[in-house]
Amino acid sequence: MKTPDYTLYVATDRKCLKGRDLLTVLDETLAGGATIIQLREKDISGREYFDIAREVRSLTSKYNVPLIINDRVDIMQAVEADGVHLGEHDIPLPEVRRIAPEKIIGYTVHNFDELRHAQDKGADYIGVGPVFKTATKTVAAPTLGTAGLQELVQQSSIPCVAISGINSKNAFEAATCGVAGCCIISDILRADDPKNKTRQLKELIQKGHKLMKQDIPACEQVK
Repeated sequence: MKTPDYTLYVATDRKCLKGRDLLTVLDETLAGGATIIQLREKDISGREYFDIAREVRSLTSKYNVPLIINDRVDIMQAVEADGVHLGEHDIPLPEVRRIAPEKIIGYTVHNFDELRHAQDKGADYIGVGPVFKTATKTVAAPTLGTAGLQELVQQSSIPCVAISGINSKNAFEAATCGVAGCCIISDILRADDPKNKTRQLKELIQKGHKLMKQDIPACEQVK
């Protein structure tokens, strides 16, 4: 399986759309250069989730961008999405790997113990956070900041995606911490021009990656 490009990982939240259509905003986001999409729906029926996922799958296929389904392994399989993103309260990671060996499996981690679990049980990538405070979702774990993010990334043997509170003010700094990419929700989905906002954020992340590869001082020293 080809390793996905995690540079600009966009997760959905329809509450951030300001009344706009999800597919329209995602189309603009993909046109702006999003490299992976996670469909994240928490408060809808399985049928509605399936219907939305099927439409998003068609859209991401047009752009040849992987689609990850949050939580729901059944939805992933039903729409033939590329993978699923799990947390500690979802179906155990080894079981998902057993029934879907060819799929991308992501796992959210907040600390070293969860990181080791994700690696040992077969995750393909991990979402590391919360890096910064966010109003998009309630997270009980303390924020890591860029120093904490870098410490976890340095212990990981699989790609890491920075999650929570990433926006145009801090994406560059987060990208210098050794991550494969940054997960962004509200800064893109709330933007008046999602296409242009996506382009701007992708450029910031790519600049951070370039700086990281040059071995210039670590993220907590980047201003």
